Amino acid sequence: MITVITSENYKDHKIGAKAQRLFILKDNGFNVPDFFCVNEVPDYDEISSLTEGWNTCSVRSAAFCEDSDGFSFAGQFDTFLNVSQEDITKKINECFLSAKKESVISYCRENGINADDIKMTVIVQRMVNADCSGVIFSANPQGILNETVIVAGKGTGDNVVEEKTDVTTCYYNRNDRKYFTESCSDNAPELESEKAEELVSLCEKAEKIFGKYIDIEFAVKNGEVYVLQARPITTVDVRSPLILDNSNIVESYPGISLPLTVSFVKEAYSGVFKGLAGRVLHDPDMVEHYNETYYNMTGAANGRIYYKISNWYTVLSFLPLSGKIIPVWQDMMGVADKAISRGKVNLTPVKRIATYFNVISEAFSVRKNMEKLNESFPATEKYFREHFTSDISLEEIKKLYSEISDKVLSGWDITLLNDLYAFVFTGLLKSEIKKTGAADPEKKVNDFISGISNIESMKPVKAMLKLADYDRKALESLSACQTEKELKEKLEDHVPFKEKFYEYINLYGDRSPEELKLETVTFRESPLLLIKKIADLSSDEEIFRKTKSSLLNDTQKDTDSILSDIKSRRKMIRYFASKAATGIMNREISRLNRTRIYGMVRSMFIRAGEIFFENGSIDAIRDVFYLTRDEIFDGNEDTFSSLINQRKQDYTGFYDLPAFSRLVFEHNEFDRKKLSRVHASSVSSDTNVLYGTASSAGIAKAEAVVVRDACNPPETKGKIIVAKMTDPGWVFMLSNSAGIISEKGSLLSHTAIISRELKIPAVVGVKDASEIIKDGDIIELDGNSGTVTICRKEK
Repeated sequence: MITVITSENYKDHKIGAKAQRLFILKDNGFNVPDFFCVNEVPDYDEISSLTEGWNTCSVRSAAFCEDSDGFSFAGQFDTFLNVSQEDITKKINECFLSAKKESVISYCRENGINADDIKMTVIVQRMVNADCSGVIFSANPQGILNETVIVAGKGTGDNVVEEKTDVTTCYYNRNDRKYFTESCSDNAPELESEKAEELVSLCEKAEKIFGKYIDIEFAVKNGEVYVLQARPITTVDVRSPLILDNSNIVESYPGISLPLTVSFVKEAYSGVFKGLAGRVLHDPDMVEHYNETYYNMTGAANGRIYYKISNWYTVLSFLPLSGKIIPVWQDMMGVADKAISRGKVNLTPVKRIATYFNVISEAFSVRKNMEKLNESFPATEKYFREHFTSDISLEEIKKLYSEISDKVLSGWDITLLNDLYAFVFTGLLKSEIKKTGAADPEKKVNDFISGISNIESMKPVKAMLKLADYDRKALESLSACQTEKELKEKLEDHVPFKEKFYEYINLYGDRSPEELKLETVTFRESPLLLIKKIADLSSDEEIFRKTKSSLLNDTQKDTDSILSDIKSRRKMIRYFASKAATGIMNREISRLNRTRIYGMVRSMFIRAGEIFFENGSIDAIRDVFYLTRDEIFDGNEDTFSSLINQRKQDYTGFYDLPAFSRLVFEHNEFDRKKLSRVHASSVSSDTNVLYGTASSAGIAKAEAVVVRDACNPPETKGKIIVAKMTDPGWVFMLSNSAGIISEKGSLLSHTAIISRELKIPAVVGVKDASEIIKDGDIIELDGNSGTVTICRKEK
């Protein structure tokens, strides 16, 4: 008489890992269909009582070596579905015999396993006549570790595995709790949001139980989920994951960025961070040792730019007290996942002590070095204007690009220390005010770091307000123009306005929404866009008058009134506030100059596009943005057309994919190839109150408008803007809005700084705001407490 192994006695027997996992899942409350196991072939009478009432069953192998961490034996042993009562023992025997198949012996030989040592358990399980079945992978086997994949098809699981049915595949990002699905045809099953969440939850629970990435076979009948088996994913390597995180950088590069922008950003960050390492370490050999780290400060997946955040932590580890500095940096950059992974930094005790002296010296020099950098920039800009001409050759462009790069990168790394300077002193200010027990400490911090006299980021909109008021009749006439050519001709009829207009373009023509994406059409490239924006800014007289009064009134901030209810620590609060304001002021100057640098680079590459177009290498001038920097300067022009066409096809697929805040790759990042029938999940919520970080004081109640494309925005006047993120170029749009809510951002983000200067309420870091809040909803935005209340939903 054989021993039948059940959930009551399985711990007393040695069985295959696949069988053991099923028993463990059942012990932990998973809905596993009735089953038992045997270690040898039984007589039917010995098991008939256990299968009583079963219409059919499945008979599966569970070899001791199968689905182990080292060897999966995938598809090597036999499995049978829909087995009738009278065939159970026969199929059990066939499972045992499958251990002697030639394919199994060959697999063992290839993997250094003795085939004679294979021991087998067989699982007999009640068959679920499923409506749909499939497999859940807790990590994408292609190499995305924070992405759960669900593959589901109609009927039983063999239809899915053997590709006999059309399937729907769900890709679920576990950081954002969002997903998208791909269906191979209209006949594929629809995976509802609630069912996807339930399946992911089951997979996460199983993953915690077994302590490793896992895949689960499941079946669904009448809405009920059954777990059929589970096994470890043996094909992923988790030792050195690559983490892409879009915290903060998504404000500069929202949405999709084309290859030229991606390649230029990688080069720019590399140069700046290498300069920072040199400033901190003062050791050329050690600086060179980390070249691969600097070159990989940013990455891209599916056309979206990310920080390779582990490398950021590695470079920040050069700094003394990095354990204290990194959390401050995370807070100010809006990093949601605070877990820190980094490469090993080998600094001797002597070298570590030296970094303290180096950084302290640099800290005392930040203000002076920032002023020096800002004062030197006009000379760089002047040099560019003198050497860039409309007929410049490709070789001359290459030379000028290199010269401008050398001039900029020679000192630009000081901006990183200045950012840290601003972050640290803002953090100290916040901490000091909280120690006093003052009411509304967040509001007081906002009050202290707002109203910075003549802050650089506000100069473009102030100049635009003055230009809009300079000659209303000329503006009315010019705003009727429909083409660039018509505008150029008509400006000759308004010479005084024309001079002011081109003076504005010369100073601020590169500032526009998404200005750091090289493919963006700026005011410098399209003066017609500028004239339309000026006309729009002044079209509502009441809002225009209010905006002018707010921005052109240079009243000084009264710090005494901010401190009126604070009796202690006043001196330190004033000191930290002064230092924070200085850091923020210099940060905004460098950001506007950075915009101008990108403008120079954009002009050079557009000229390169003109040359390639004239040579017949590309089909349109702006196709140049589908090439990389290296391809433009050193590539084979004969390949450009086919390369661009392929990338255009790839990018049409990228636009269909949702933007995930974090992607964790097994090794190197990669793009998804174009998928079919893609549907992104939407966020639904019954809550009427959302929470974020209060970043600009005030309360506003108005109609909501969700801005998804800053280059082609909807009407925002007098409304509360809701967006995933903003960048400095949004200043024109924000200037006549009632307030701003952003999913991304922190106290020192673009949204926060500009909103404080515009004196409109703002709340940043509001999760899923642009999906929960709809156009036309009436909402109340409280920039003092960081709350957003949906007062009335638009039907």
